[in-house]
Amino acid sequence: MPVDEQHRMVGLREILDLVRRRLVLLISVVVLGTALAAAYAHYAPKSYRAISMVVLERTDTRPFASEPDLKSLERDRSAADTELDVLTSRIFLGRVVDKLDLINDPEFNTYLDPDTNANDKASGASGASGASGASGASGNFFSNIVAKVKSLFASDQGPLPPVSKQRDRAITKVFSKIAVARTGESLAVTVTVTHDDPDLAAAIANAIASLYVEASLEFKRDDRVADSARAVATGGAVAFLRERVTQPLLVTLRGEEAQLLRERAELAPSLGKNHPKMLNVEAELASVQRMIGTEIQRILLDLENEAAKPSARVVSLAEVPTAPYFPVPSLIIAGGFVGSSVLAALLMIMLEAADTRIRDSGQIRRILRTPNLASVPTVAAKDIKNNLNIPEYLMRRPQSPFAEAMRSIYVACRIPGTDRLHKVISFTSSLPGEGTTTCALGLALSAVADGQRTLLVDLDLHHCEVAKALKLEVNDLSLDRYLQGECSVSEVLHKVPNWHGLDVIAPSQRQKEPGILLNSSRFRELFQAVRPHYDIIIVDTPPILSVEDANWVSPLADAVILVVSWASTTEDVLAKAATRLRMTQAPLLGTVLNNVVTRAKRRKGTSNGIA
Repeated sequence: MPVDEQHRMVGLREILDLVRRRLVLLISVVVLGTALAAAYAHYAPKSYRAISMVVLERTDTRPFASEPDLKSLERDRSAADTELDVLTSRIFLGRVVDKLDLINDPEFNTYLDPDTNANDKASGASGASGASGASGASGNFFSNIVAKVKSLFASDQGPLPPVSKQRDRAITKVFSKIAVARTGESLAVTVTVTHDDPDLAAAIANAIASLYVEASLEFKRDDRVADSARAVATGGAVAFLRERVTQPLLVTLRGEEAQLLRERAELAPSLGKNHPKMLNVEAELASVQRMIGTEIQRILLDLENEAAKPSARVVSLAEVPTAPYFPVPSLIIAGGFVGSSVLAALLMIMLEAADTRIRDSGQIRRILRTPNLASVPTVAAKDIKNNLNIPEYLMRRPQSPFAEAMRSIYVACRIPGTDRLHKVISFTSSLPGEGTTTCALGLALSAVADGQRTLLVDLDLHHCEVAKALKLEVNDLSLDRYLQGECSVSEVLHKVPNWHGLDVIAPSQRQKEPGILLNSSRFRELFQAVRPHYDIIIVDTPPILSVEDANWVSPLADAVILVVSWASTTEDVLAKAATRLRMTQAPLLGTVLNNVVTRAKRRKGTSNGIA
């Protein structure tokens, strides 16, 4: 027999069930998200990145600097970082603007009319090849749209502002398109320029590199002038170096010079100028001074040569990029796929959290505090297409899961502790289409198969499905005729062919106001008359939330079974139906979860065929 699903924690099986239920949503969101990402990758403006590199010299020597000054000029981290600031300074970028005449480019000087520049770029793109071919056309798609929109709202331009203000605007735009960086303690500085025109990106990167080298040489020359002025103020370059340069050789020679000068000073008072000792000291002193002068001249020449060299050199010029830096279609499409997958998962979780439809017996027990008697699986769609109604299906397939579920309902209808059945059992549901007639028929046929004298009463006077399912012709001998006093109880009892022991009372046609017929003494007399003659009486009633007909049966029933449709009845609707039953003090025996789609059948069409 089928076993009710137990309440359990979410596991792999539940996740797979969720994916199956929301598969259409999952596929739709992922396909749409990936398609949008692909469209963006194709039509987004293309950005090209050009990279040049300059290397800062480790020492920056000035011709008249002392040794402590030379040591302080060694490129430490702070000095290198300062050079990075120089590269991005507005004064330096102003040189770049002037060299490339960017003040006349509307993209940099936004005060100018952009139409002229757009037309120039369009004509240039039509004749370009490689990177600026088809990709450029698609890349300008969004740019053209933006330009069109701006032109709609743009007012007539007045006179242009001063040139200095236009130049400042161009400098600001250049600053927004460059990035200057170095790695760790390296003295190599990388200049990166990002622009939608690959040629212009390379031109700006190379201009920054070359202009920085020129500027470093200019700065050195300015420092040389300042140092020369200081040297003149202290007695000339040689005297300046003689006093301040402290290289080892010069220190030694100056020490020897000082010693000889002391010796000459000591000998002068006691010896004459022509004394051999005095002549010897004078010769040695002259030799040392010549050596000092020669060394100073050599140092001065070296420093002059060094000062003529720039403080940086270009090691790599930017080449014109052939492939856009952005967008990268593969990354964007992959990102769109992953992002849309995550979005689809979140939507599925949100919808699942908001979905209160009943899918397991645990939900029913939590709301009603009553047991679920059975979970009735759906009948294969091929059997419905073969015109197999419920009786024929149970007869041909007595071992099917559907038949087992019906026998479970039959067993659950026994009075606890006895072998007796509840005499009058009423089936109802919350809303139409949840399967009360199917369950009532199944229980009746299961009781007959067990040898019970069974009466099936169709009190759903709005649809009249029982007679149709059993292929009975009730004609004038119908329930509605009996309730109107036109025939007796024995006349409205109809035998069902091939099902010995099963009698049926059914209406002949739909009634406009069935409540008037059910709220009558003849209705109550009907159940009093048939009770002694049957082992079990099964009553099919309409939905309790749609009409009040089921309430007339509750006082006459020994047990009421509430049919719940799997993945259709919501928790709120079920709670309302339970409240309505409690208001009438209906003896609720339990529920039947109907139309359950088992995992093996979820990929196939299934239906129970009868409401």
